[in-house]
Amino acid sequence: MLTVILKYLSWNSMAMRISVEAYGCTLNQGESRIMEELLENKGHEIVSPNEADASLIMTCCVIESTERRMLKRIGDLEARKKLVLVGGCMASIMKEKVRNVAPDAVFVSPGDVNKILSEIAGSADFEREGSDERAIPRDSIDAIVPIGQGCTEQCSYCITRLARGSLKSYSEDNIANIVSRRLKEGYKEIRLTSQDTAAYGKDIGSSLPDIMNRVASLRGEFRIRVGMANITNLLPILRETMESYKSEKVYKFLHVPVQSGDDGMLKKMRRRYSVDDFINVFNAFRTQYPDSTLSTDIITGFPGETEEQFKASLELMEKVRPDIINVTRFSPREGTAAFEMDEKVPGWKSKERSRELTKLRSRISLAINNSLIGSVFNVLTTEHVKSGTTMGRINSYKPIVLPEALPLGIFCDASVISATDAYLIAELE
Repeated sequence: MLTVILKYLSWNSMAMRISVEAYGCTLNQGESRIMEELLENKGHEIVSPNEADASLIMTCCVIESTERRMLKRIGDLEARKKLVLVGGCMASIMKEKVRNVAPDAVFVSPGDVNKILSEIAGSADFEREGSDERAIPRDSIDAIVPIGQGCTEQCSYCITRLARGSLKSYSEDNIANIVSRRLKEGYKEIRLTSQDTAAYGKDIGSSLPDIMNRVASLRGEFRIRVGMANITNLLPILRETMESYKSEKVYKFLHVPVQSGDDGMLKKMRRRYSVDDFINVFNAFRTQYPDSTLSTDIITGFPGETEEQFKASLELMEKVRPDIINVTRFSPREGTAAFEMDEKVPGWKSKERSRELTKLRSRISLAINNSLIGSVFNVLTTEHVKSGTTMGRINSYKPIVLPEALPLGIFCDASVISATDAYLIAELE
């Protein structure tokens, strides 16, 4: 079993001390957590890099600065003279660069991880002896559950598509089995994730609403967070998806990247939707779920972006007023169509636009959060952020801080007494 990974190390002959690091997207985080559990199940110990016989690093290279950090970290691990396994996106598209800093590195490609996840989901060996061994999570109550990887799109700037390949959805049964195990172990927040959750099932005769309904039907008191969904794949299933959000177990949280407020720029990015499509999705969701949290992404400084096109992005954000705006400065990635494009926007201009959007984001978020002062919400406690306080999530996934140390994974009612642009502050009812 699990020969894809086991062939790299003598894990069957002796227990090893292994460190696992994950960077970048939620999918990477989820895959690394499952790998940690797999390793522990096989009798190995998860330790810090300083104590490790081998290190697995799940890499990200979505932008150039992240790539540089990854290469430095891989080089640091290689310098320890221990075995280094490199997973994530760099394992499939940047082997030569990795070899330059870590000649002896072993690669675990996203395709290998895909096979592992599919195998362990249906493997009896994956069940622990005594299923209550980890009845309470060690340090968090959220479980990241990958529902697939790869993408159906061909965005001109995206290197992740080159690394992860075409869409590969995991079966509903496998996903449900993994979620059931997580719930049995005491996890209370299930985070369904992939490159594009709205694309889920298109290759296997299923859909995002189908897997949402399947997971929500499982027994227990828990919450489901649906990860990023692209408009192109969400539009055809929008009505069914919004129906699935009716479950009290599903956070009323929608993350839909728009990337630009200008149709011409979207076409250049090869985003197969219009600004009006984005507005329609946001309006439909907010109409049905007025207290929802809406999140989007914007890229500044894409090749050829004019001042007018950037202003269109600002105006769009003012119009739809998302709770969250994730702002990224364009980073040319070798191998993508955008890498070869002319009309480069100067770095200082892209940074200036990013700052302007960030200021707008803070202003909008603060206004929305201030409007919730005096409201009472049911809260799921999720983490201890500092001594004497507890962070939680309300039903729209907004973070809320409670001024006392509470057990994690419990539900309680709290009244909002103040707010910042990033979170709510409350007291227990």
